[in-house]
Amino acid sequence: GSKDEKSNAHRGEEYLQSLLGFLPIMGVHGSDGFETWVRVVDNAGRLRQLGLVIDKYAKVYSDFQQLVAKTEDVDTFIANVLTEINKGIGGITSSYSHISVATDEDLWHLDQERRGLIIDLVPCGWPSLERYHIPRPSSYGVIVGITSMGKSQFAFQLALGVAIKLRESGLPGCVGINELEMLRWRVHRRLTCCLLGANSQELADGVASSELYTKYYETAQYVRTLPIYMDDNPNLNSQKMVWNAAAMHLEHGPRKLGIADYVELFSDEGDSEELRVSNVVRTHRKMCW
Repeated sequence: GSKDEKSNAHRGEEYLQSLLGFLPIMGVHGSDGFETWVRVVDNAGRLRQLGLVIDKYAKVYSDFQQLVAKTEDVDTFIANVLTEINKGIGGITSSYSHISVATDEDLWHLDQERRGLIIDLVPCGWPSLERYHIPRPSSYGVIVGITSMGKSQFAFQLALGVAIKLRESGLPGCVGINELEMLRWRVHRRLTCCLLGANSQELADGVASSELYTKYYETAQYVRTLPIYMDDNPNLNSQKMVWNAAAMHLEHGPRKLGIADYVELFSDEGDSEELRVSNVVRTHRKMCW
C-alpha cells in the first residue's frame, strides 16, 4: 500500500494496543469478555450516530413550514434521511435463526398447551362445531341469512358456550359482544333464556309460571359470573370497535371470541353502501391478524 495507508494502519495498531489497558477496568479478562466489550462499544457507536442524525433533523423540523416550502422532492428527502441513519449503523444481517430457537419455542408452546393456556380451538361446547375447529382463534367469520332466521341467536349461543368453557376450565380470556340492534339487558335476557331453555316471550308477557321465574333468577346469577363483556352503543364505528377490543384485551385478558351484531349497522362512512360495509368488514378483520 501507499505510505499514508501504512501510516494509518500503524496508528490503528497503536490505538488497539492502548485499549488493552482499559480491559481490566471493564471487567474483561478473557476472549469472551473482550467480545462482549467490543459489542458494547459497537452498539454505542451506532446509537451515537443515530443521535447525531436525530439532532440534525430536529433542527430542520423546528421550522416546519419552511421545510415544506423548500422540499420539492419528498421521496428524495426521506431517502437521504434513511441513508444517513444507516451510515455506520446498519450491517448485513440475515433473518435466519438457528434451529435451537425453534426448539425452545416449540417446547414452550407444548408446555402451554399441556397446561391449557394456549389452544388452536376456541372451546364452545358444541362437538359438531369443534370437530371442524370452529370457532378458531385469529379467524373472522360472517353469519349470513334472511331476517329472523336465528343469526343473532346462533352467535349468542356461541358466545355463551365459549364463556362457559372458559369459566369451567379456568382458561384466561373473555368474550366481547358489540350489539347495535338491541340494548344489553335484552342480550342478557336472550343469553339467560338460551341457557335455561325458556321462552323469553313468556317472561316479557308476564305469563310465565312461578317456577320459571325462580329458575330464571338462578340462571341469571350464573350468567353474571361469565367472562362476557358487552357494548350496546348504537353509534359505534368499526375503528372505535378495534380500539375498544384492544382496551378490553388489556383490561380483561385475551379476547377469545368477539361478536358484532351486525355489520350493516356500524356508523362508518363510505361513497356507497357496498363500499361502507366492505370497509367495516376489512377493519374488523384487522383484529384477527
